Amino acid sequence: MNSTLGFIKLLRPVNLLIIVFTMYAMRWGVLHAIADHHGLVQGFLLEEWKFGLMVLVMVLLAAAGNMINDYFDLKVDRVNKPEKVIVGRVVKRRVVMAGHHAFNVLATLITVWLAWDQNDWRLILFPVTMAALLWFYSLLFKKQVWIGNFVVSLLVAVVPVWAGFIEVPKLAHAFTLTGGNGNAFSFDSWQWLIGYAGFAFWTTMIREAQKDIEDTEGDKAGGFTTIPIAWGEKGAKRYIIGLFTVLFVAIAITLWAIRGYVPNETSFFIFAAMVVAAIFIPALVSLRFTWIARKKAHYGVASKWSKILMAGGLIIGALMPLWL
Repeated sequence: MNSTLGFIKLLRPVNLLIIVFTMYAMRWGVLHAIADHHGLVQGFLLEEWKFGLMVLVMVLLAAAGNMINDYFDLKVDRVNKPEKVIVGRVVKRRVVMAGHHAFNVLATLITVWLAWDQNDWRLILFPVTMAALLWFYSLLFKKQVWIGNFVVSLLVAVVPVWAGFIEVPKLAHAFTLTGGNGNAFSFDSWQWLIGYAGFAFWTTMIREAQKDIEDTEGDKAGGFTTIPIAWGEKGAKRYIIGLFTVLFVAIAITLWAIRGYVPNETSFFIFAAMVVAAIFIPALVSLRFTWIARKKAHYGVASKWSKILMAGGLIIGALMPLWL
């Protein structure tokens, strides 16, 4: 593997593409469907290329976070996945650190321009806060029981919110000017975006706990105090089962609440079928593999099924115009 390919692999391009898909699913799936639901006909007000810059900001921050995470995880990765170690072997450590800083600076500069263009200087808080959290997550938080999982889940949850941060206020204001109920549109939009943020947060908490059990050996070598190291494998399993229980309750509540929101029974049936197929069944499979796991590979399978259920949630959002 040459250094260029190694650098690209460090960025985790598949995960970056998932971020891109998430933001466009929130824009053209969720927000577009809600705008139609409220009778808002003028379309999006934030130009597509400016939304593309918002997507680029999130991609750059995530890529920078991936680089610094592998930089600080070198000792752990040599135990957990020695065949996949890139930092210090394929790509020089100083190149990784320089790339991390360059991506963060570029993300911040783009956001500064967006803040100036939109006259909303709150935007700058996003890259600054995320870059700081990603740095301290890799350096400190991920070594602490539960805290690391909470921080990375919180960072994942920011993506759906960021997708609507500029657009929702613009559309709500335009809706009000045309005689519509801008407050109702804004409430609905944030209800869905924050709902997706909550889904992303909770499913990431599940997957991170599964990965912690899978990586216990290397984490011990790195001096980490993760959930399975602090509570034992059985304690970590009980914790994951508790997280899944809350997820199943949330699915049931969502199905109950959505029935009065969608326009007809056919729409509800489509939504319910997608939830069962794309979220409930993968969650059950992931839970089963977690419950019966006796070796590292089993937790790897459980983690992959958790990733499938996360993707399932995104697909439902992207297809929202079909059932709302």
